[in-house]
Amino acid sequence: MVTRFNEGQGDNLMIIEPGMDSGPAIHDVISNGKEINWIVDNSRDAWSTDKGKTEYVCKLIRIHERDSDFIDVELSKCKNYKDDDQLRILSFRKEKL
Repeated sequence: MVTRFNEGQGDNLMIIEPGMDSGPAIHDVISNGKEINWIVDNSRDAWSTDKGKTEYVCKLIRIHERDSDFIDVELSKCKNYKDDDQLRILSFRKEKL
């Protein structure tokens, strides 16, 4: 999805991020190749203090190799954030990829 967006192509994606002791966080990602609408739904996570949905509307996305163990998906140029803010939206352990 990141590659397609950076090539100017749209995409739709649902990511179900399992919780350790509770319900999943659900990510709905909709892009048109120019803008990404990323919604994180924590309403099924029993331990989350935020039971609502958080929406990010952004113009850039990237894969960032944080260190030798983790790869992050980061959003930037998002509405209601500074243009140079890098919002870490997902992280993956390299050993699990």
